[in-house]
Amino acid sequence: MRSNCSVVASMSSASMESVIPDGARSTRRLRFQSMSRHERQAILEDSLQQIDDLLEKAASISLEQFLNDRNSQAIFERRLEILGEAMRRLERRDPECFARIPGARESIGLRNVISHGYDGIDHRILYSIVRNALPTTRSAILQELGRSTERG
Repeated sequence: MRSNCSVVASMSSASMESVIPDGARSTRRLRFQSMSRHERQAILEDSLQQIDDLLEKAASISLEQFLNDRNSQAIFERRLEILGEAMRRLERRDPECFARIPGARESIGLRNVISHGYDGIDHRILYSIVRNALPTTRSAILQELGRSTERG
């Protein structure tokens, strides 16, 4: 199913913004709440687990297979939804850490697209995001986990 979302970047760049409709991007300021090192670590570890599961699944399936497998599509959607929710919590509780993670803001918008079904989802773009954008997000999360253990 092709989405009617505005395509901000080409699929080859795997930008998460490419599937986020303009109206789904939030610019409002969130109230900051302090986060313990343990809470931050739990969110980052959960995010890392979602990414690792997605990368493992993506490595085992071609784009063509993915486009014809509704179960794999559902797995990608759910894992990306959980990742976006984790990033939303991180943004509210530790905006400095959130700002250091590339793709974090876009993952929140992508979560909204998936959760609220804005005009359907382009699964080609989801596959591209997982294969091409999430490794960078994963690296940043690993760095943040290293910082978290160094502090505590």
